[in-house]
Parts: sequence; structure tokens; C-alpha cells
Amino acid sequence: MTSAKISSDKKFVILNNKLFLNWRDIKSCNLNTDTIGQLNINPDYYNIEDINEQNNLIALYVDPLFGWPYAAKRSEKFTLMAALVDMKNLSEIISIKKKPFYNENRTDSIELDKHSFINALSTDKAFFSPNGKYLALKYSAISCKKGSYPGVFETTHWKQVIFNGPDSNKKCRALFPQLK
Repeated sequence: MTSAKISSDKKFVILNNKLFLNWRDIKSCNLNTDTIGQLNINPDYYNIEDINEQNNLIALYVDPLFGWPYAAKRSEKFTLMAALVDMKNLSEIISIKKKPFYNENRTDSIELDKHSFINALSTDKAFFSPNGKYLALKYSAISCKKGSYPGVFETTHWKQVIFNGPDSNKKCRALFPQLK
């Protein structure tokens, strides 16, 4: 079965959460093999969630044990971590040293469990704001309140976005105009 979705900036079609095509190439019927994007990472360990052309970023969900030399015993929960790949280097995950992001230097399974999150809904996804300035890590848990997890991050310095006050959720959702 093939699935397809459009990136939040509406510039890419993501196929089966593993491949991507530039919408411009599809419209011009330029579908030679060079135009099909694929990460140079084992596809068993990731799903492409969104792409933002302006920032050259691909948001992924990855298995927290991605890159480990052995498969440690894990609970039955399907846990994930967010990761980012630069579109100019499709074989390397960007190192972001924040809790919900994958970091290859984490070697402790307790640390991995603490910083991963459960993807209970198949509709959950990480996604960028259309302008690429923000990244929400889980659709069903969009919140900019202090302590929210996995949270919303700005894409320049990778700081978590925090709003205080009674209308904090409204302000947070306003960062993502594609949400209605």
C-alpha cells in the first residue's frame, strides 16, 4: 500500500514516509530517478514526517535505538524521538542536544526512555509551520506551556517555545496557520 502526504510548506510530496519528490518536479513531469529523494539511512529506523525547503530540513521520527551496534531489550511501547536531517547531507542526523531529539551520543537506555515519547496515534506527526520557523514534535500534543512534552521548538536556536497565561494554547496554535 502506498501513502502520500504533502509537506507543510506545500513544496514536497512524501511517499510511504521514506521517499520525497519536489512538487515542482512533479508539476513539470520531471520524474527521473535523480528527482526522487531518499535518506542514506536504514529505512527500518525512521519515518519522514515533514520537510521544509526554506530551512533545508527534514523532520523525522526515529527509533531511539537507531545507530546502536546491538538491539537492547525494549518494552512493547512504540517510542520515538524526533530527528532532523539537512537536505544537503541526506546521510547524517543533525545533533540537537535537547530532550526529545535523537542524539547519537546517548548511550544509556534509561536516558533514551526518558527522552523518547510514545506514538499511540497513527495520525500523530511532527511538522513545521509553513514559514519553517517552528517545529511541533507531536500533532496530538501541541502545547507551548512550560513543561509541555515533547513540545514546540523554534528552528533557529532549537529553543522550546513557551507562552504563559490563559491564552497560551491559542498563541501556540497560531504559530501553525495550517491548523484550523
